Amino acid sequence: MRIALFGGSFNPPHIGHVLACHYVLHRGLAEKIFILPVHNHPLGKRLLGTGHRENMCRRLFPFNEYRIHVYDWERKNPSGRTLNLLREFLPYWPSSVKFKWIIGSDCMKERHKWEGFDEIEKMVELIPIDRFKMGNKDISSTSIRRGFARGEDVSWQMPKVVLEYIYNHNIKNLFTKDGRIV
Repeated sequence: MRIALFGGSFNPPHIGHVLACHYVLHRGLAEKIFILPVHNHPLGKRLLGTGHRENMCRRLFPFNEYRIHVYDWERKNPSGRTLNLLREFLPYWPSSVKFKWIIGSDCMKERHKWEGFDEIEKMVELIPIDRFKMGNKDISSTSIRRGFARGEDVSWQMPKVVLEYIYNHNIKNLFTKDGRIV
């Protein structure tokens, strides 16, 4: 079995995350995907609370969703470092399971900031994914946060269930015009 791990901030999750997962599954690159929202960002980036991001991901990928499951493994990884997560959890799985790591092209450009990136590449096969666009606009969590803060329509980047969660939990007021978290 091949399992693709999709770690990230999911700050908030968006349609690009959905497209990335379905691309991996439909290209036959993995049979399952585990979504792993980071608990503590290893580079110190401020994030919405882990519970909110996990809940939004669970709404985006309900447990019975097409082979995509959300896990809270990162809560047990206080460093937020991918290398530590892989060292902790991979040994519990049988050797017949082959793990892969879905990584955004933006993160690939920052791999020099990652602790032990060379070792990570030996532990899992990387699946690089380019940023998705609608027209000439990037779909990204940063542009969503900026759009909320500026009063712009961000619905084109977000599944309805995540948008509703953000409004129902008054999260949109936590975003600043430069895309940061208050």
